[in-house]
Amino acid sequence: MYKYVYHGSHVQNMKVLIPIEGSHKKPWVYAAKEIEYCATFIHRKGTGGDFSSVSYRDDDTGLMCICERYSGALDRMYDGVSGSIYILPGETFREDDMTFDAEVISEVAVRPVEEIKISNMKEFLLQQCKENKFKIYFHPNRPSWVPTDDEDIVFKAVIYAKAHGERQLEYIKELQSHLYNRVTEIYRNPDLIASLVPTWLERFPNYKNFILDSIQKEFPEVYPKLKL
Repeated sequence: MYKYVYHGSHVQNMKVLIPIEGSHKKPWVYAAKEIEYCATFIHRKGTGGDFSSVSYRDDDTGLMCICERYSGALDRMYDGVSGSIYILPGETFREDDMTFDAEVISEVAVRPVEEIKISNMKEFLLQQCKENKFKIYFHPNRPSWVPTDDEDIVFKAVIYAKAHGERQLEYIKELQSHLYNRVTEIYRNPDLIASLVPTWLERFPNYKNFILDSIQKEFPEVYPKLKL
């Protein structure tokens, strides 16, 4: 049970948050356990999401953090972007196997108890850093848990391209061009996907449920071939 949780949105002045179908294909209201993590989701649309940055609790500092995946990602995603953080009552929220540790979901509508309006998300995140509540890794720096070969981007790109359309491959070509050939080769080869899944599960245990659920749903011809 949570007293309060936090939801970030570009839309201001909302009186009620309604469950909508998101990346997990289920009607949920998403929220974060911590306000700093919630803020990272209020970014400029069409800037690449996971292909531009990764947000998680930093094993090296214990703080929530964001890591740029290319130079200038923070500016591109957050500078000049406005939005609101909604403080929500936590009674209806729970963890789910498909979400990350820092996230919770509600299957019913929720009324905010408070709205925090933010005029510039980049400045908000920088202020959180100054107050030692948040950590930013500017490219090329990265925490120890972000792989140097960017393989976490690879498996996400393969899954996202199937789930959300091949426009995701164009995002990879634009933002992570060094991964484009590898991603497209894997995406178009079911046997290669099947051979790589065990390695992905071993290297990225926090994504185990996401990977397995996504492969079963998006690549049903691959799932029976998995050797787990």
